[in-house]
Amino acid sequence: QFSTRSMDLALQMFSKAIEIDASYALAYAGIADCNSFYFQHKSPDQQYLDKADWASRKAIELGPSLAEGHVSRGIVLGLSHQFDEAERAFRTASEFDPTLFVGWFHYARLCFAAGRLDKAARLFEQANRAEPEDYQSILLAAQVYHDLNCMSVSLNLRQQGVDIARHWVDLNPGDTRSLYFAANAYVFLGEKENSLKLLRRALILDPGDSMLLYNAGCIYALLDMKSEALTCLERSFNAGLTLLGWYENDSNLDTLREEPRFIALLEQLRQVKQ
Repeated sequence: QFSTRSMDLALQMFSKAIEIDASYALAYAGIADCNSFYFQHKSPDQQYLDKADWASRKAIELGPSLAEGHVSRGIVLGLSHQFDEAERAFRTASEFDPTLFVGWFHYARLCFAAGRLDKAARLFEQANRAEPEDYQSILLAAQVYHDLNCMSVSLNLRQQGVDIARHWVDLNPGDTRSLYFAANAYVFLGEKENSLKLLRRALILDPGDSMLLYNAGCIYALLDMKSEALTCLERSFNAGLTLLGWYENDSNLDTLREEPRFIALLEQLRQVKQ
């Protein structure tokens, strides 16, 4: 579950681990990931990216063959708009550990944000092969295949993915991420009421979470509820989400692209990224 609360707790634990063992490379990778999360989802403050950069370098220095360290480095480089260097870091991670889910998953996210959809689709599927019970990778692969006009593949993956997500919801009723992933899939499966039911449940649980608000904007946009979509996206930006590549390349938002409020929001995002 990606949330500020979970990242705060994780950062405390990783920092404590380093107090106990200053040479623990995996803890530095964790610190890098937490600060990368803050930079993407909480505030585009350069201090977070600087901390992530330092910690990811330290992780590789202490554990040069640690795949997680190279994944953390790839995330930082991607956030620094160094696509080629980030791609090399993710490839290195996959060489050290081809079974590591987060390596394939974040590599796929990098490619998606850069508009490289063919590669993103294959990488999301590879992530799902590494962790078959993960609903995120299979449903994101479904979205990308939809964008690539591979409709039968997309539908099949969505049907599988929504079942996984709903099972996860049953096991973790407070997990808003699985709720909004399932809600998104239900739109494409023609189940509007189920979609809105799960989305509203997620928004009640965590109404201020920036990533949840972004995904709510996507779902409302898909349902042609433009006012609700734009309000959620604006609230997401104000809560700290500044993933410009996703706003630019996410087909879920295509119904909003000519809307003045969306155009203004994109301009605000671009100013933040300058």
